[in-house]
Amino acid sequence: MAEMGRTESSMAIVVFLVGLGAGVLVDLYAARVRRMLSAGRAGTTSATAAITATSAAMTALATGALAAMAWRWSPHPWSAALLVPLLVLVTVVDIEHQLILDGSVLTGLVTGLALSVAGLSVSVPSAIFGLILGSAIMVVVAMASPGSMGGGDVKFSAVMGAFLGPGFGLLALFVGFILAALAGLALLITRRKGRKDSIPFGPFLAGGTYIAAVWGPVILSQYLSLLLKK
Repeated sequence: MAEMGRTESSMAIVVFLVGLGAGVLVDLYAARVRRMLSAGRAGTTSATAAITATSAAMTALATGALAAMAWRWSPHPWSAALLVPLLVLVTVVDIEHQLILDGSVLTGLVTGLALSVAGLSVSVPSAIFGLILGSAIMVVVAMASPGSMGGGDVKFSAVMGAFLGPGFGLLALFVGFILAALAGLALLITRRKGRKDSIPFGPFLAGGTYIAAVWGPVILSQYLSLLLKK
């Protein structure tokens, strides 16, 4: 048992270090997107350079820490750990530009399905059903409330389903909507946003996906326990 614990701790450290490297790559890619979308604007000052350096360090640390936690606690450790850099990238780019890139969606779909085929994630039928169900639900939501979310959000829901399957994919969407509602309420109360102002939805989808990937079984188990007690 002690040897197994040491092995798991060593692997968590390795995953953290690999996550750090992945976080650096995520920040480099986000910076590239930033330059592409801000072409023609004012150049970089020393103040903005300092902010950028701080942001890069935070992105790398967050990616490493989240990947290590995902590997340690998720029922599909490698799938969850590999998902983290994509979630961080979606969050960073969507916060800055309110945009989820098609390249991120395609990469996520290919990776999610490949992990299923390799037996490192949910089964292949579950992944396929999950991506269809997730995107279908978001299409219905988008049609019922035009302008409430962008096409990237709808596409990214397919990635969520491909990694998590239909059950935990639905949980991820549910958690994402709750997080978005709480954040929107907080912004309204603090008057940082008005009712007609939009906020990026991608970070909340990413947060819901991470929570479902890492703690989904625990959440559903606790929920079923409460239902049975009633």
